[in-house]
Amino acid sequence: NEKPTLIGENCTIGHQALLHACTLEDRAFVGMQACIMDDAVLQSDSMVAAGSLVTPGKVVRSGELWGGRPAKRMRLLTDDEVAFILKSAEFYQELAAKHRHAMS
Repeated sequence: NEKPTLIGENCTIGHQALLHACTLEDRAFVGMQACIMDDAVLQSDSMVAAGSLVTPGKVVRSGELWGGRPAKRMRLLTDDEVAFILKSAEFYQELAAKHRHAMS
């Protein structure tokens, strides 16, 4: 019984991150080398710090920063950090478009 990995719009997934049978809602941010396990959910406008391990079934709620191994709630995100999540996704989308254009 395979479970899908679902990724919403405008998410940022850092280098070497591992996503396994989890759900990232719109504007979720996963730091570099973080691991998000089975049935975990990152709600919209949430952030997981680099190197963190979100264990199976955990829910990272909107506006929260989680970190550690295993990850736990560290604090609420600031308004600037929430705004950064969308800016990050837009930056990588623009970078991908430039790369696509350069390769064609």
